[in-house]
Amino acid sequence: MIDLKLLREQPDLVRASQRARGERVELVDEVLAADEIRRAAIVEFEALRAEQNTLSKSVGSATGEEKTALLERAKSLASKVKEADVKRASAESSLRELALGLSNLID
Repeated sequence: MIDLKLLREQPDLVRASQRARGERVELVDEVLAADEIRRAAIVEFEALRAEQNTLSKSVGSATGEEKTALLERAKSLASKVKEADVKRASAESSLRELALGLSNLID
């Protein structure tokens, strides 16, 4: 599989290699787009997870109504974290599948 960092930094090199092999050049752009989606999904997941961790710490020190409100927020956030994780995993799987279609570079 092509190194994603190389693909991001030198897409024209990978396109030229695909062209020289007689393979689909458009696949390079498809992989780059899938990589962007994956990276955005990771950022979203990590941000929600960090928020969840911060919230969990504050629930322990809260009392009464404040604690009840924080627990409700924590439940809602847990569901968002789970959705973001599924989205991240799906994006990674899609990227991996597309990237496997890229051939090694021709020197």
